[in-house]
Amino acid sequence: MTIDRDEIFARMSGHYLTSFLPPEWVDWDDDQVEEFFIEHAWEPLENWPVHEVFSQISSVTDDVIRLLQEKMNGKSNRR
Repeated sequence: MTIDRDEIFARMSGHYLTSFLPPEWVDWDDDQVEEFFIEHAWEPLENWPVHEVFSQISSVTDDVIRLLQEKMNGKSNRR
């Protein structure tokens, strides 16, 4: 199984935005990404700076990747 960070990031984006980022988002420039975030801002986060929402999505993406890697390696790191 290959872990695709961009794919996971796009999936996690739907938990912070009103729509998931489309697969082609990885080819967008920063202005296009920012525009998408603004247009699809989830109401509780609509006043947050785009970079902070991006950071939240990035953080949860990294956590999901760690979890998947642990599962693939047969490790469990329950808190």
